[in-house]
Amino acid sequence: MHITLIKRIGSGSYGVVYEGIWITNARKCVKVAVKCLEKGNNEDSETNIFREIRNLQELNHENIVTFHDAYRQKNICLIFEYSDCGSLYDYLQKKIVRVSNIEKLHWMLQWANGMEYLHSKKTIHRDLKPQNLLLFNNYRTLKICDFGTVKQYATENTELIGTIGYMAPEVCTADGKYTEKCDVFSYGITFWEVFAENKPFDELKKKNMHPLAIQNKIINGARPDINDMQICKDSDLIKTIIEKCWDRNPECRPTMKGLIAFLAIDLRLYTPINFEDIDITEYFMNGRYGLCCKAYWRSGFSDKKVDVIFFQPDKPMEMDFLKEVYKLKELIHQNIVTLYGVSRQFENSIFLLFECSTVSIHNLFHDQKCTNTDSYFKIEWIYQCLHGLDYLHNNNIVHGVLTTENLLLFDDCRNVKIFVIGKVDHIYLNAIANKEESVYVAPEVYDAPVYEGHSEEREFTKESDIYSFGIIMWEIVTAKNPVVEFKNKQPSTIMKIINDTIQTGSSDIRKIRNAIEDCLKSAEYRPDTKEWLKC
Repeated sequence: MHITLIKRIGSGSYGVVYEGIWITNARKCVKVAVKCLEKGNNEDSETNIFREIRNLQELNHENIVTFHDAYRQKNICLIFEYSDCGSLYDYLQKKIVRVSNIEKLHWMLQWANGMEYLHSKKTIHRDLKPQNLLLFNNYRTLKICDFGTVKQYATENTELIGTIGYMAPEVCTADGKYTEKCDVFSYGITFWEVFAENKPFDELKKKNMHPLAIQNKIINGARPDINDMQICKDSDLIKTIIEKCWDRNPECRPTMKGLIAFLAIDLRLYTPINFEDIDITEYFMNGRYGLCCKAYWRSGFSDKKVDVIFFQPDKPMEMDFLKEVYKLKELIHQNIVTLYGVSRQFENSIFLLFECSTVSIHNLFHDQKCTNTDSYFKIEWIYQCLHGLDYLHNNNIVHGVLTTENLLLFDDCRNVKIFVIGKVDHIYLNAIANKEESVYVAPEVYDAPVYEGHSEEREFTKESDIYSFGIIMWEIVTAKNPVVEFKNKQPSTIMKIINDTIQTGSSDIRKIRNAIEDCLKSAEYRPDTKEWLKC
């Protein structure tokens, strides 16, 4: 085995870690981290080292640092994958890059996934702290390493391993024993450190308090100030979880599996996309959303064409904004526009990547003046839109801003998908009554009183979506613009225009005209999507 040690990058009671170059059997040069162990004093020490190597060979998880191989020079040396971004400790000390709170939460989820995997292998870490958490892939990936000693539950050895401040209080007692709940305690302390951006118990260390005195305080219940964590305005639940992690009673602490389930509430399906993987081909202004882009996203082994919308939410609202985005990612239906993920260029600049459409129905009819579309396609669009709307309503999602601008065409205009932006479109929801698009808004929403000092949000409902769908059906069938035809008209006048402009022909067209009439009735008399799908 050919290894060239380049420079020393760390050390501990176990020995020294070097950056090295490993020339593999396939003659490839790979940068690696080489852990050179101090020579054991007896055969038992060397036996323990070989047991650790066997344990490391069995570990295979995306959030565990990969063990490549081992060799003997003067001492036994272990070869691990090399961290291109250093440790979490390095990040916390230097902060040479900007990492958002949501990305930090993603680190915590990755860490919990790695620890749950270790615990499933009956393995405890014993020395979790920022120095033993490495960052990869331009600070997007966190992996657990151990340059101490990973022990299995079966061991009878209970010698103290760990760092004061991160060590669970129960292991410091006379009959203390390491369990997986000790790792949970260390997880909670480090979680606090990441968001407080301060070392735990640093104020005691600055007073030159002896480590054993600090340890005694921890045993007696001393913990970092939970309010030093800077997450978001709705972070009380996260703080409560952290306090449970460092509870004095190990039985009250959550499992790693429980922590994963909790973090997944906010991070479910969240896929942070590196802005460097996006090649923007065209910027343009959209009257509703501001700055938008056409782009190619380098995804996997191919480039994917995407539509990109740019947002700059207020910092206090960022977490709420992203929670709404995660909900959008859960929408998977053939008639709903797919949200691929989220990217961040700067700390307060967020890009949402959607599948790229050909054109909206609104643009096709009113900008491109394509008014002679085959009636077969028009009826198909209506039924596809109905299926998409039914999917939303079945998931208790009210669209609120349903217009033909939000009906996008794909596959040479054969398929229609509803563009859903939800509460992310908060500003538009507030202002729609003052826009031309108000012709799509149900009268009970448009005419709702707004009281001074209260939110200007109007209550959009499933019934108001049905009203909007009725206007859309008329627009698709006639290719006429409701903003022009219906503006400032009373509902009775609108219905007369609809009857005058829809020429009865096929049975499908007659059904659609009757359906439009049902949509424009008072809210309590409007049918729901399920009734129509039965027809």
